[in-house]
Amino acid sequence: MVKGCVIAGVESGCGKTLVSLLILRWLYKQGIKVQPFKVGPDYIDSSWHFAICKTPSVNLDLFSMGKKRLFSWFSKYAKNADFALVEGVMGLCDGNFSTLEVAKVLKLPVILVVNVEKMAESVEPIVQGFRLFVEKENLDFYVVVNGVHTERHLTRVLKALKGQKVLGFIFYEKELSIPSRHLGLYLPEHISEFESVLDEVASRLPELINTEELLNLGSDEELDTRECEIKFPEWVKKVSVAKDKAFSFYYTHVLDEMQRACEVEFFSPINKEVPSSNPDVVYFGGGYPELFAEELEKNEELKKWLKDFVEAGGRVYAECGGLIYLCEKLHYQDKTYDMAGILPFEVNFNRLTIGYRRVSHQVQGLFFDKDTAFRGHEFHYSKLKIKRDVKRVFRCEDDEGRVFNEGFNIKGVIATYVHFVDQEVETNGEKAPLSGEEVEKESMKVISRFFSFKEDEKAEILKRIVHATAEPEIAKTVIFHPEAIKTGIEAIKKRKTILVDVEMLKAGVSKRLARGIKVKCYISEVKDVKEGTRASAGIEKGIKEEKDLGIIAIGNAPTALLKTIELLNELNIRDVLVIGTPVGFVKALEAKLLLSKQDFPFITNLDRRGGSPVAAAIINALLKIAGGKE
Repeated sequence: MVKGCVIAGVESGCGKTLVSLLILRWLYKQGIKVQPFKVGPDYIDSSWHFAICKTPSVNLDLFSMGKKRLFSWFSKYAKNADFALVEGVMGLCDGNFSTLEVAKVLKLPVILVVNVEKMAESVEPIVQGFRLFVEKENLDFYVVVNGVHTERHLTRVLKALKGQKVLGFIFYEKELSIPSRHLGLYLPEHISEFESVLDEVASRLPELINTEELLNLGSDEELDTRECEIKFPEWVKKVSVAKDKAFSFYYTHVLDEMQRACEVEFFSPINKEVPSSNPDVVYFGGGYPELFAEELEKNEELKKWLKDFVEAGGRVYAECGGLIYLCEKLHYQDKTYDMAGILPFEVNFNRLTIGYRRVSHQVQGLFFDKDTAFRGHEFHYSKLKIKRDVKRVFRCEDDEGRVFNEGFNIKGVIATYVHFVDQEVETNGEKAPLSGEEVEKESMKVISRFFSFKEDEKAEILKRIVHATAEPEIAKTVIFHPEAIKTGIEAIKKRKTILVDVEMLKAGVSKRLARGIKVKCYISEVKDVKEGTRASAGIEKGIKEEKDLGIIAIGNAPTALLKTIELLNELNIRDVLVIGTPVGFVKALEAKLLLSKQDFPFITNLDRRGGSPVAAAIINALLKIAGGKE
């Protein structure tokens, strides 16, 4: 049995991290032994947890751990705490390994954080919908309202939520906003004044949140620690770990297991330190080496130590930021820095890669012997420039079933972009989570029940739309120009450019299926927009500058779709497929209705539903159809 809760959100950016930090700080100041957890493979929120309550946070990742091991890792760290606080990831139900799925494993109450900064009475249907989802899983459900502006605003919100279990509310305070870095948060050491502001608000938390009821939340589930252990190869006895502000991305459970099984020493590359012992392996984790490139460049002693160590047969294991440091050169913000020079690579920062990874291999590393597998994730903006042919030693499969090779083994150095989370272990016959490919196959079987017409190219597109939205009825609203599918397939086979309105849509296009095809988004290249929106300005720029356009896809902005229709008619372009599925209540349906009357190829849906996932689903269906015909 354990006291605790899961802090979930309606969406990313709603304030669940803020609410989590406030509660953690208040508990810490009250002398209550709190154990923080974070859903998913996230280092940044975990580092904030530690900074606020002085207890290392533990990550709970369903993809990498599986249900039994996840519950065991939770049990191991929760059993000695007075209260376990689990911060969720993204929106409550987002993803195959969502916060809700983790809450179901832990059987903890869910506290939903709702940002009402731009709404009042509309909060009621939002909360009601989430409550039904949660209570259907036999979990207790509570609400914390964030972003309240005034007492009158609060009165309206609470009136709308009458009958719901509202645990508390947080007024909007600009000083409590945490700026983003990449897709995560800044590390705590980057904002020195935040802690004092947090202290002030946390001190009056009982005025804002029913702390008495909070402390009574929990689960009657018996804790079980039998399944959590990381087994290191027999040859690993001593490990030197690079750990400082440049290399700070380490999971608590991994380091704890390493210290249980091995002799571990820490050293700081940015403070000109080198390992003091003769380790069996040197471990460079992830982090932000680009932010400390100058300090790393100056540590000539470590560079020489590493070269001598590797030449003498020493072993190094490097993840992401560690991989970057072992390269020859780092190019960042128009400057070039000399790194360790162990790997024949150079590094640039110009592309986001993110996703889960299941890794199998034929090499021995810090966390694995040959012929084993582990699970983890990638999250980086850097890209390698490989100066000579180097064999990849990892076979990676992402959670959507895409397979590719990754990881390098040069002499005694294994370097990879994948962050290790957990070993793949069979536990009591539990099946590993379904891969993305398996999820899609099962989804398509279910979706096929909703279709009674002949299986053809149109059906393939409709099924993928339903797969992306989980709304079978949306298929009835989709219409196709007679030449739409043919035009799209020809454009893909000729490797013509795909132009999209927003980055979210670009990210949704399968890199594997679109290999060799440019997918362009210009929204970040337009700054001062005097007329329209940045999305419409970006589309205009793309249409005028791209010379080999094949597909234009609008998944978000009605203004971008209207601009597309205007320009294609003005320039008399008739050989481009337009996918138009913007979502919303303002101009979305009007724009799609206008598109449906055009004489150039189009695919659209005639209602207010849609969005980037729908547009991406259509593109991916066309890519798959075109690939299948080659």
